[in-house]
Amino acid sequence: MLWILWIQFLVSLANAIYFFVLYKKAKLVPLPLVLFCIADALTAPANLWASHSDSDESVTAANIASWVFSIAEVVFIPAFLSNLISKKYNPSVPLFLVVILPFLLKYLFNVYDFDLSLNYFLSGILISYHCYRVIIYTLSPNTRDNRILVKNQMVVFGIMICYVTSVPFSIGSIAHMLFSNMFKIHIDSHWVNSAFLLGNIIQHIFFFISYRWHIQRQPL
Repeated sequence: MLWILWIQFLVSLANAIYFFVLYKKAKLVPLPLVLFCIADALTAPANLWASHSDSDESVTAANIASWVFSIAEVVFIPAFLSNLISKKYNPSVPLFLVVILPFLLKYLFNVYDFDLSLNYFLSGILISYHCYRVIIYTLSPNTRDNRILVKNQMVVFGIMICYVTSVPFSIGSIAHMLFSNMFKIHIDSHWVNSAFLLGNIIQHIFFFISYRWHIQRQPL
């Protein structure tokens, strides 16, 4: 899985830098999307460290970084999607849940590790719902809003590829967590992490292509 971690790191870092430059130059990228990409790029080095080293420190760093990223997911992505359809987004409830869920799992099920399965499931369901709202809004015959441009449609599509497909994978992670901790049955779930990473890479590629395509036709 090391090679896919490196690809995800390079793609997320390149996209974060590109979006940051576009935002600083002319605010061409919405701030929530910029912050999400930066959070993703900052998470990748911790995951790479944990893959290179089996030390407790590297695993702890990767878990904390992934936990912070799961917080960024439920704050920034729904905020971006809600803004596309001129809706306000209050992250209070999902933010509270993703903060406490890993600790609840550790307390209720004696999970031996800092498990983020429920966080991934929550972010997948939440973001899929907000993508659905954007699609329904776009298809509505009463829509007269021109702000959902081609670049935003591609971004939404990239988000959907990543997060709609993550829901069944996160269910697999939850099943692995429950079987391992409650019934002491180990199920190989490494492929689930690879699936998450692949979805993330595809998402960033769609982000980059959509804004690059738009910039080429409207030079700064």
